[in-house]
Amino acid sequence: MSPEVPVQPPEGKVIAAAARSDGRTVLDLAAAANMSDTRWRQIIKGYARVAGNIVAVRAPSGTLARMARVVGVTPQQLDEAGRTDAAEALRSMGPASSIESLDAEVVHKGSFTKVIKAILSNPGLDDTHKLEMINLVTELYERVLKFDGSGTELRQSATNHET
Repeated sequence: MSPEVPVQPPEGKVIAAAARSDGRTVLDLAAAANMSDTRWRQIIKGYARVAGNIVAVRAPSGTLARMARVVGVTPQQLDEAGRTDAAEALRSMGPASSIESLDAEVVHKGSFTKVIKAILSNPGLDDTHKLEMINLVTELYERVLKFDGSGTELRQSATNHET
């Protein structure tokens, strides 16, 4: 007799739907939320398998807020899913606007257009913050292009930027 699998929680459904629209892999999304892909999946599903047993999983409010932020879920959506605690945590984070919050690896992999589209489609950002984020991504992308992968600035890039 196999243990009964819990029903996916509403917040898991909301995050999963946004993640599918995002286009990045679970590995990339989890990294952007500063967590493992295994934990990401457990929270989305609402359970984990531990020593052959199924254990219900409920994300702490801060963890769920980070996940929501990564995929563009709004505080209102978390409220509607019954996670007002996570909605408040997300509201307290404010809009993502620092260069530290950008996923340099995604930009480095040539996903510049995907990142820009994600910013533009993020309902949690007003136009001012969208423009700020686009400017930061552009600056980061330009920095990445100046390096050859070993941390050495390319001479051609340096030559092209001389005035």
